[in-house]
Amino acid sequence: MGIVIRLHCKIWQKFFSKLPEETKNGIFRDLEMWYCWDQTPQTDKEMLQHMTAMHKGWRGMLKSKHYKGKTFEDNVASIPSGVDPSDWRTMCQKWNSREEQDIAERNRQNRTHQNMTYQRGHTSIYQSKDDFVKTHQREPDRMEVFRMGRCKDLPDGTQRWVDDESRDRFERMTQMTTPSLQSDDATLDSAEDAFVVVMGRDKPGRVRCAGKAETLRIWYGRGESSSGGYHTQVQQLQQQLQDQNKKMEELCVERSTDRRELQDLCAERSRDRQELQDLCAERSRDRQELENMRTQMAEMRAFM
Repeated sequence: MGIVIRLHCKIWQKFFSKLPEETKNGIFRDLEMWYCWDQTPQTDKEMLQHMTAMHKGWRGMLKSKHYKGKTFEDNVASIPSGVDPSDWRTMCQKWNSREEQDIAERNRQNRTHQNMTYQRGHTSIYQSKDDFVKTHQREPDRMEVFRMGRCKDLPDGTQRWVDDESRDRFERMTQMTTPSLQSDDATLDSAEDAFVVVMGRDKPGRVRCAGKAETLRIWYGRGESSSGGYHTQVQQLQQQLQDQNKKMEELCVERSTDRRELQDLCAERSRDRQELQDLCAERSRDRQELENMRTQMAEMRAFM
């Protein structure tokens, strides 16, 4: 999906919902070559929201690796792989403008007041969930996703949380889902119920610890028929995306191997060509020496 987005949009594109209809149709047309989904106005809107988040994450990664901590000249020269140099220069100029710098500084100040922040770096929630499934052979609940993003298991067996607030909330969730020794008949809350009680109801536009692709309508559903259907559909799209990313990585490795083999073959042919040229030069010298010998013998014969 990320490759399709970059084919149709510039780095600085922020809101995909504001793209021209022709561009949107081109994106969906290319995505249909890789994915299958029920295309409706609502799913189109949700996919555009997801693509906006993906593009923003990719742009942030480029800024972190190739822009921050450098002079403007070094920024322009540090062109990321697969990015058009002129587009990269324009993006650097935008980041270097006073307006963008003020926005970045305001965001930095806002981040200093945040708590319970996600601490897995560029490892997305989807990748963390995928790793969990490979290890435990089941999908993680939101309690487990919350812990994965905010707690690290250290080699000595201890845990390191990002802050006390995260640890306290997880302990409250655990208490609500763990049988009490004092009360045998107490009704236990499910992990999902405990998460909602401790963290609060999800706000419009986001579902905590579920990933950027999830919306309230998809996660909770509207009525009896939509809950499972939309949730299953999103999971299928996510699985298709992971499969396609894996295939593309394998294809890149295969292409890299083919490229190295071609380079080795070209080098071998170049060596053969050089050897042939050396052999021809040697034969030419031998022929010249033979001609010289014949001339000398003819002169000696005439003299005698």
